[in-house]
Amino acid sequence: MSNSTKIDGFLLFPAAGLILSCIAGAFNAWMVVLLLWLFFTGEDHDVGLAVAALTLPSIVYLTLLGNACWQFFRKSKRTRKAMIAYYVGNFVINAGSVIYSGIAFDMSLQFADLLWLLVSSFSLIVLVPWFIYSKRVPVVFCR
Repeated sequence: MSNSTKIDGFLLFPAAGLILSCIAGAFNAWMVVLLLWLFFTGEDHDVGLAVAALTLPSIVYLTLLGNACWQFFRKSKRTRKAMIAYYVGNFVINAGSVIYSGIAFDMSLQFADLLWLLVSSFSLIVLVPWFIYSKRVPVVFCR
């Protein structure tokens, strides 16, 4: 076990994932703002269901992401719980969005949907147990 308090080694994978998720999250937030704008300006009345279905999960996702990033890059003691909450929430929201899109809008599964499900499943299956059982996490995230 390394006594390094740096974010290096295997921790670079969650760090890179958080950074990429922030980029995707910014795009997600922009799409929600655009949908809300279309809904409230009356330019497109068919987006009401999409607005309702995307706004709350997007707010929850962005909140979980922001908290996970804040705790992770500050090396906070709360990082373990924040990352687990983020990974579980990410999987639930992604799976729910894909299922909801398929049912409500009769959409077929796209490659991007499959990719998001694969990444969030990997996070749930590999990274959650790693954050739970790793002896390195308490050493690095100790503030």
